[in-house]
Amino acid sequence: MRALEPDDWQVYREIRLAMLADSPEAFASRYEDVVRRDETEWRRVLTDCDHFLAEQDGATVGGAGLVEHEGELNLIGMYVVPDHRGGPAATLLVAAVADRARARGGRRVLLDVVIGNDRARRFYERCGFVPTGRTQVVPGRVSDLEVQMALAL
Repeated sequence: MRALEPDDWQVYREIRLAMLADSPEAFASRYEDVVRRDETEWRRVLTDCDHFLAEQDGATVGGAGLVEHEGELNLIGMYVVPDHRGGPAATLLVAAVADRARARGGRRVLLDVVIGNDRARRFYERCGFVPTGRTQVVPGRVSDLEVQMALAL
């Protein structure tokens, strides 16, 4: 597990594009839009947000981020490659995000999970996240809803 810096932009680009290609229904961003970003944009993302990378034997197996939005800390871009789902990578990524949120003085971490992504929702519940009661339309996809969940720190 390691925190990414702006100089890690190529590694972050690789995992971000992999997640959008593999599981487009789980994210609000679209591969077609994100693939067009230039180096400056990728570096900006890693400057504006805290991102973590899970690695095993030199290979990237997952990633997740922590971003502040409207005064709340949010887990974003959570992804584990298919061969490592069910292993420790996802739990370690959530722990890294929660630890960073605590270090920033956060009292909770929020996330949004697309309704119908039951495997992800069950995983987040096992990590201690609970629904807040808030739902919203997935940005750019008016037919899909996501539910907000919170983890008390």
